[in-house]
Amino acid sequence: MSAVDDPDEGAIDFWTCATLSLTEAAKVLGVHRTAWELYKRDEFPVPVLQIGNRLRVTKHHLSRFLLADR
Repeated sequence: MSAVDDPDEGAIDFWTCATLSLTEAAKVLGVHRTAWELYKRDEFPVPVLQIGNRLRVTKHHLSRFLLADR
């Protein structure tokens, strides 16, 4: 996976940043519309970091979740 295309925002380059915003991570996971609700209920599928007033997800956690055997 090298990028996720979003017609409204352009491509998210998954390899050039250490973290993604909650919105970007949700787009990768396909849960964009429910991301904030999942976060508020502490049910977002990967850990969410609060850095200042921003919510971020590490590439490492997102990759591990996507590659996990379920």
